[in-house]
Amino acid sequence: MLGHKKGRLVLSVAGVCFAVIVMFMEVGFLSGFKDAQVSLLRRLRGDLVIINRKRETLSAPGQVITLARLNQVRQFPEVREVVPLYEARVRMKNPDSDNFRTVDLLAFPPESDPVDLPGLRGLPTALRRSDSFLWDERSRPLFGDVRPGRTVEVAGRRLHLAGTFQLGANFTRDGIVVVGSQAWFALGGDPQSVATGLIRAQPGADLPRLEAQLRAFLPPDLEVVDLRGAAAREDAYIGRETPVGVIFGSGLVIGFVIGVVICYQTLYNEVLDHLPQYATIRAMGFPDNYLRGVVLGEAVCLGVLGFAPGVALSFLLYATLTAGAGFEMVLTPARILTVFLLTIPMCCAAGMLALRRALTADPAEVF
Repeated sequence: MLGHKKGRLVLSVAGVCFAVIVMFMEVGFLSGFKDAQVSLLRRLRGDLVIINRKRETLSAPGQVITLARLNQVRQFPEVREVVPLYEARVRMKNPDSDNFRTVDLLAFPPESDPVDLPGLRGLPTALRRSDSFLWDERSRPLFGDVRPGRTVEVAGRRLHLAGTFQLGANFTRDGIVVVGSQAWFALGGDPQSVATGLIRAQPGADLPRLEAQLRAFLPPDLEVVDLRGAAAREDAYIGRETPVGVIFGSGLVIGFVIGVVICYQTLYNEVLDHLPQYATIRAMGFPDNYLRGVVLGEAVCLGVLGFAPGVALSFLLYATLTAGAGFEMVLTPARILTVFLLTIPMCCAAGMLALRRALTADPAEVF
């Protein structure tokens, strides 16, 4: 029945495909935003983190904690190591245009290896020097041709680029510089002002118990959470302080409505074309549920036919936007399933709306 008019079917499938792509884009932007904001946090090599409670987001430098507090935490038997992470926002000079742009700076003792980033593990010697730094090669192309071997001005001091790694920008960070603690001191950083304390527990330690002990020991202005809790804290901040959830959530609803309208037009026209047949079936005594099953079957077929090319095109769009925007958008199985579970009800809702005409058809009037 859908294939009776092939031109209409092609246009209908294209319309459903468009609605599917809109929903994939909205899901991808929202998920990509959140993933980018916690990308560095998810790569930390540790069990717990200590942060200042007034620091609303770990994606930007804020309130600090003192190194003395971290030294106190080291005295707990279940704590194997506490790594101080220093963070700041500094100005970096474009070596090609001499323009300055703001960049995030992360510093830590090089022997601690606190971040799982490709490239960092092979350059511990470079991080021990006070005049060298590492650069995120997936930073936005605003900083010029920053490549190993060049000397770049960072925070008013000329540093040698010893190597690169891969992390990616986010909505608050265009690029990131990684230096060792000696370079941090040489740039004027305060060794006593720590942005984040990364705690590594002893093997087999009871992490919930250790977390509770540290919370009871530390003053109220400090917060101790595991890495999963820190990621949840970032998600809560994004939902509370940024409009992205509302923006992309509204786009998802709009894509759903677009799909309902397109499917409705297709199925309504199909019902009108076969109205005498539907009326005859009703006159023969078939129940309304039979007609519902027929139209719902058409709706599901239409949804599946439009979903398949929508997934394929969304893969291409995700790859293009990832390369152009500087942050990663990944079409995961969970996101594919989410949009599929929206697509089928979308088409079924349109089918139920279109079916009303067939359910009210009077055979005497039709013929």
